[in-house]
Amino acid sequence: MMEEQPLIVNPIDRVPFLDQIRSSIPKGGAYAGWEELGQIYTAKKGFPLVVYGAPHSGKSVFVLNLLVNLSRQHGWKHLVLSSEQGSVDDLTLEISEIYLRQPVRKFDEKGNARQGVADDASFYHAQEWVAEHFRFIDPTAERCQSFTLADFHSWAREVEESGFRLDTTCLDPFNDVQPELPRFGGRQDLWLTQVLKEARDEAAKYNRLDILVKHIAQQQQTMISERGQRFSPPALMSEIAGGQSTGRRAFTVLLVYRPPSNDLLKFGKHVVQTRHGESWIICQKAKPRGAAQLGQAILYYDQDTGCFCERTDHDGKEKYYAGELRAGSTPKQSDLWA
Repeated sequence: MMEEQPLIVNPIDRVPFLDQIRSSIPKGGAYAGWEELGQIYTAKKGFPLVVYGAPHSGKSVFVLNLLVNLSRQHGWKHLVLSSEQGSVDDLTLEISEIYLRQPVRKFDEKGNARQGVADDASFYHAQEWVAEHFRFIDPTAERCQSFTLADFHSWAREVEESGFRLDTTCLDPFNDVQPELPRFGGRQDLWLTQVLKEARDEAAKYNRLDILVKHIAQQQQTMISERGQRFSPPALMSEIAGGQSTGRRAFTVLLVYRPPSNDLLKFGKHVVQTRHGESWIICQKAKPRGAAQLGQAILYYDQDTGCFCERTDHDGKEKYYAGELRAGSTPKQSDLWA
């Protein structure tokens, strides 16, 4: 029988372990596929990750790219509940496009034939790959119409009991979770504080990266770009729905921010020239040590494939898909970056 861990600890009893930690390199998380993002973030199991952003900022598709990268790089498996990406079939097709890095839908929204569509063999291969690495919760299912975070965690355990070992879960958006306010005297802040603690405990217990996708509650400021576009600056953690509790309880927090493209932005004395499809991934809280650090990464969204790429040349004509910079492969050319 395993000996119970003592509640009260005398630090002198930990000297051998402290010496070992002192002489070791802090362990980071798993490489997330982009060299640019890898400077500020690695995917650490055993901890939650909060990803947030304004509407249409690309936070959901960024998370899907991240999951595909983790499967491609490390073979990770995921459970996804996403009520904002359409049906489970729509979600499967979107992940297939990210995996193949080319369109799989034969027609666009206007009924026009799309160019560069994956052939049937590639499409069926993508379906097999998605089935190997993903399980989905159907947001239209009756059990999903009103659920708590504890319900979501129980569904993850159902998946694992079926033999599908999870490395990550993704709940998108977190505000689909039913707040249990009567338990906390009607106070949402107390409920959110407790539920985020439960998220931390669950991730640690099952050694998973549990991703919670959240919205911005309200941004307070509007600015005007050089081309006359109205935009808001990158949000602060206090602007997340339930920001104060999230800021205190969360481990790593990533903001996905999409500035106006091909424009000149002025933040006080700081001037930024943006490019087509530019997206900023900003790490606003970094825990645990070694897994992340405060800072910003710039990626570029390719609407045709749903992929986030990174680009390193001066003219912006070369793009690198996730993993290509580390692999040292020759970048592909695309008119998108011309």
